[in-house]
Amino acid sequence: MDSGWSVGRGLSRRSALTRVGAGGLGAALAIHATAAFAQEAATPAAMTGHPVVGAWAAITDVRDPNGSRSLFIFHADGTYSEADADGTDGYGAWSPTGDSTADVTILSNQSDEKGAFFGQLKVRASVQVAADGQTFTAPYTLEFLLADGSQTGEYGPGTATATRITVEAMGTPKGSVDDLFASLASPEATPSA
Repeated sequence: MDSGWSVGRGLSRRSALTRVGAGGLGAALAIHATAAFAQEAATPAAMTGHPVVGAWAAITDVRDPNGSRSLFIFHADGTYSEADADGTDGYGAWSPTGDSTADVTILSNQSDEKGAFFGQLKVRASVQVAADGQTFTAPYTLEFLLADGSQTGEYGPGTATATRITVEAMGTPKGSVDDLFASLASPEATPSA
């Protein structure tokens, strides 16, 4: 189970809070835009052309580059969708704060080991899209909104990175789909490049 942006199913309240706390208590690293820019940037036309719009393959905890995988979609209407490798999902809203920056707030439902709801995880992040538009970095904070109405306060910051998902033409198959899954089922099998 990762300790990054996404916190998955089967996580006890104690272990979830311990993992969030392990990152240290910190302030959100937000980029503040002027009120005039924020008002102008929130128009549908400005959001449609913003470089964060699109699909992204992300590592939600840069301390663990082999884990913490998620898929993000920043929709042009200001909504956000996320799917995590452990099967959890997150939904939220984003708003531009500059030509290549945006803030996003995400909620995901959390359950204990028995599947009982114990609250929601709230992520607040400030996204900085690289000049080439193909990657971004996002410092974030985590907060649990517990089922009893209590809140943990924000913990962090953590850092997520993402790479834009682009369209790729289908290549020449190396084998059948059945061959692929058969090779992955064998412990000694290692896919070759």
